[in-house]
Amino acid sequence: MAKYTLTDGFVKKIQPEERTRIYFDDHKDAPKGFGLRVTPAGYKAWILNYYVRGRERRLTLDKGYPAWGPKKAREEAS
Repeated sequence: MAKYTLTDGFVKKIQPEERTRIYFDDHKDAPKGFGLRVTPAGYKAWILNYYVRGRERRLTLDKGYPAWGPKKAREEAS
């Protein structure tokens, strides 16, 4: 799984692809499993993957990009 440091400039430049893609954040303040989901339609949603009883779950945060930048989204995910 590739990780990226999600900055405002990086997130702004991400272009949608044919399939939904998730960019996991490698920033020092990012909680484990935090990332950005980009859909083929171009919607950018902040997500947090976590585990409950050994099963992976995914939470989509209330606001996507650009309503919340990476810093605000990291704070909310924490």
